[in-house]
Amino acid sequence: MKFQNWCTIGICCFLIQCFVFAGGHQKAIALKDIYKTGKIEFVPVLKISKDSLPADIPFKGIYSSCRIHDRLYLLDTDCSNIKVFTADGRFLKTFGKEGRSESELNVPNRMNVIDGQLVVWEIGTRRFSIFNTDGEFKHTLQPFKKGFVDNFDSPGNGNLVIERTGYSHIGDDVYNAVSIELYSKNFQLIKVLYQKLLIQSRIFKTPGKDPVYLPLPFQPKVSWDILPGNDGKNSNKLVIGCSDAYSIDIIDTETGKSRTFTTPYSPVRVNEADRIKYFESFNQYDKDGNVTVQGADQFMRDNTAFPEYKPVFKRVIADCEGNILIFTYTDSDNGKFSFFASEFDAFDSDGQFINHVKIANDAEISLIQLFSEKGFIFWGRSAEKIMPIGFTKYTVN
Repeated sequence: MKFQNWCTIGICCFLIQCFVFAGGHQKAIALKDIYKTGKIEFVPVLKISKDSLPADIPFKGIYSSCRIHDRLYLLDTDCSNIKVFTADGRFLKTFGKEGRSESELNVPNRMNVIDGQLVVWEIGTRRFSIFNTDGEFKHTLQPFKKGFVDNFDSPGNGNLVIERTGYSHIGDDVYNAVSIELYSKNFQLIKVLYQKLLIQSRIFKTPGKDPVYLPLPFQPKVSWDILPGNDGKNSNKLVIGCSDAYSIDIIDTETGKSRTFTTPYSPVRVNEADRIKYFESFNQYDKDGNVTVQGADQFMRDNTAFPEYKPVFKRVIADCEGNILIFTYTDSDNGKFSFFASEFDAFDSDGQFINHVKIANDAEISLIQLFSEKGFIFWGRSAEKIMPIGFTKYTVN
């Protein structure tokens, strides 16, 4: 009997050791190891949509998002408020309302967590409104007299990286002047980190009529993110690139030192399916904002100039482990919206190429508001091509 008891205990200890070893081995797996396989699976485990809210609270669209502690914040520009959820998708409350007074929001389109507070950029008033994480209004700041803020974040030293844009005209062409700048906490400019002038649209002038601005499709854009450090918090390094070339810079915001990495790339042609999809994305409206005709009008169809090739990439992001993901255009994107992706190039934090990675089963994820968290978790706008728009939590395999 004693021998049997000791055997039972021994077997249990052996199984426990195996379980612990397996668990430890599982924890040792990194996103980089998944990228090395050349394949990744994004499994939706939670979706936040209008069905996640009480029936009397509208949910129109997500323009910006962020996480802090156990809360998820979604900026709903069309509702001029911020909707707050728990990490498991339970609705908590909204705060903010439309208006121009302090504590009100006027066309808010970008939000981030800075020094433990929610900072919201408003296009309508060209100001930052600051709230605490409970939604209590603190104050506003208006550091810029002109131009717009397209993105902002805080590197590890507590300063601010702000992407600002302004418009300039050269003949009948309209350009976006993009500037990535480093500011102190009190919004004093420290230095300019990156600048780029990018064509955006073309002006058509007809005698007796107002000028018509036609956007130019498939034009290059600037994309950037802040690399996380070993502790998972933002480091002082910025990864940035313009999609006119496969050239990505890693810039130290403190020292100003930078290095560039690239990888061989075959340009992807713009084809007829791309042209059709592009025109389908435009609608014609009446004075009340109702859609009267779906698709672009004949003037746009006759006068829009398409480039021969698409830009190199759609977006640059850094995952929670410091790897750099470049969502390039590929032949699989023909005839699809540019904010969806089914493959990407993965690099480590030093810019060393890891692999070209395809998303399993040719599934697509939305690149809008996509960000990564520890535990193989990604958050992003739901991969839906039609309204309503939701927000999805993915785990990756």
